[in-house]
Amino acid sequence: MFLKHLDILTPRITLYQQGILFHSSIGSGIISLISFLITILGSIYYLIEFFGRKNPAVYYVQYFTRDAGTFAFDPNNLFHYISMINGGSSFDGEKFDFNTFRLIGTETYLNTYLDDLNKDLTKIDHWLYGPCVESDITGVKNLVNKNIVLNSACIRKFYSSSKKKYFNTNELNFRWPKIAHGTFNTNNKFYSVFLEKCQQDSLNIILGENNQCKTDQNINNIIKDGGGVHFNFVDHSIDVLDFDEPNKKFMYRIQSSLERENYSANHINFNPVVFKTSKNVLTDETDKEFTYMFETNTVFSNVQNGNGIYMCYYLWINNRIQHFERRYKKLQDTISDIGGYARVITFIASLFNYFYYNYITLHDTQNLIYSMYYNEENIKKARNIELNKNISLKESEKSYNKLNLSTNINREENNINNIINNNNLNDQKKKIYK
Repeated sequence: MFLKHLDILTPRITLYQQGILFHSSIGSGIISLISFLITILGSIYYLIEFFGRKNPAVYYVQYFTRDAGTFAFDPNNLFHYISMINGGSSFDGEKFDFNTFRLIGTETYLNTYLDDLNKDLTKIDHWLYGPCVESDITGVKNLVNKNIVLNSACIRKFYSSSKKKYFNTNELNFRWPKIAHGTFNTNNKFYSVFLEKCQQDSLNIILGENNQCKTDQNINNIIKDGGGVHFNFVDHSIDVLDFDEPNKKFMYRIQSSLERENYSANHINFNPVVFKTSKNVLTDETDKEFTYMFETNTVFSNVQNGNGIYMCYYLWINNRIQHFERRYKKLQDTISDIGGYARVITFIASLFNYFYYNYITLHDTQNLIYSMYYNEENIKKARNIELNKNISLKESEKSYNKLNLSTNINREENNINNIINNNNLNDQKKKIYK
């Protein structure tokens, strides 16, 4: 049968039996067929995993570094915007009132940031915030609500202390603020953003706000109504199972409430991230990507408001790198996995087949011995019958030969008698004639 020829699990024998080299059986053929199907299904799984680039081997480690790198706050990197919320609501939507508040950003070193609070802005590089425009959201259109962003505050101007001049975002000498190196580096740098009340000075003219700054009573009314601020920025998450887009972006929001006599200092910490992927199907060549992930926001509340400041944000980069590495199987690994899987399935099938094979071998051997004995008896009987036939034939032949001999003798005797009689008759005739 077909299933017998399919059986590959039974031990090999040196003699052919029924035209094949195996002592095959239907049961072993069924087990072999099942093992074939399981091996094919497992091979398909490994091939899908290989061609679909799924289930990578992922390695994750954190380690300390003296230089954590540099991150810029441009629209394509650590983009951020600041929005107002009305009293009793946690949703954005209020238009940022630049005649009530203004936002100033500075790059600050760790050992001098307290002094920078009172430093003359004309002596340090700084950034002024103004109404957001569509060009600010070029790299994050799918992450933000356009209408909310256009009602919020974004970086509009950069003041260069060396050139003593302000530059717009589209000018050649404009540069974006950065955070760099990490807090354990002597050249560390973090970025500070201060929300302070509007003042009728040259900055209002520079920002293009021609209206007069509103009175402190307006600020008190906003605070009394429970108004607050949202600091929104682009964060990242690593999805190691997504082959095409493992580094995913999303908007993260930190909400803070405004107070009249105190303000909150938000220390926003980021971790640098190194992400490596081995994509080549034959070699260990890797693609490397450097990004960041938000870690914590530490809030120091009830800081006395002595400089017209109502909120401040300090953005840091840590010296602890999060290292992700994912490795996809190579072609040679997939072939090896399929071969190993097939051997395991064959071994398990052989175990299942072992007891059945012992039984069927004993059964077939008994039948074979019985059939051989039965055939020998039949052969003996056939030989006896043939011998008896030969003996009977020989006896018949002898009898026939005797009969023929007797007949021939009688025939000769008759011939002789006839001759004698003829001779006697002739003699008598001669006597008569004489």
